[in-house]
Parts: sequence; structure tokens; C-alpha cells
Amino acid sequence: MILLKTKRFIALFLYIIFVLFLEHSVDFYIHFLTNEVKETGRFSTSTILKILLPYLIGFLLSIPKVCEEITKKGSWKWDWVKFLAIGIPSFYISAFRIFYYVPLINYLYAPKFFFFSQSSLVLDTTAIIFGFILLGTLYKEGDLYK
Repeated sequence: MILLKTKRFIALFLYIIFVLFLEHSVDFYIHFLTNEVKETGRFSTSTILKILLPYLIGFLLSIPKVCEEITKKGSWKWDWVKFLAIGIPSFYISAFRIFYYVPLINYLYAPKFFFFSQSSLVLDTTAIIFGFILLGTLYKEGDLYK
């Protein structure tokens, strides 16, 4: 039993190291592309990567839970209550970074705080939460509240 928990701990620890390394590598690449945009003045993939990176991190962080669910018996279910209560509000807040480049923003209620804040911590955090909730709402029947 202890050997199994030790293996699981090592696997999860190595997995989080991999996710952090991936995030650092992509962040370095974004910084490189941002400097290129400053020099050329053209829109590039750095903006798209800046928008999608927090969603990807949340998605990657939920993979171990989904891997545990895959090994269980039963049919797949979707926790729509969790998705509606956490996923939709977190996507609404995190999507303001996307709406900045799309004319839809004129038709949506957007608190001015999200546009004039010097920090993007709120937008990044909610994007990570949404990415996590996308896979985190999947479960095998009989395992909803464990």
C-alpha cells in the first residue's frame, strides 16, 4: 500500500514538474514573440498563445483526475451543475481578454476593472479554473461526490 502511494506521489510530482516546465517554456516563447511584435508591429501568434496558455494549464492540471476516472468501471457522466456554477462564470470573466480583440464587447456587460487593471491575475486565474473544470466535470457514475 505504501509502495503504491509512493509511486502515485512520484508520478504526480513529476507530472506537475512537467506542467511547470511546459508553462515556463511557452512563457519564454511568448516573450520572444512579443519582442518580435514590438519590432515589426504585426499581430502574431504571441497574442493567441497569451490568451490560450492559462486554459491549457488548467486543462493539463485536470488530466490526472481524468486518468483516475478512466480506470474505474461505469458509464461516463457530466456534472453540469459544477459546469454551470463554476465553469460558465469563470469563462465569462476570463473571456474578456478574448473580447478585447472582438467587437462583441460593445454588447456585453464588462466591468471596467478587467480592462484597466495592471495585473491580469484575475483573468489568468479564471482561465485556469475554466480549463480545469472542462475536464473536471467528467466522472464515472457513482463517483460524483468522492
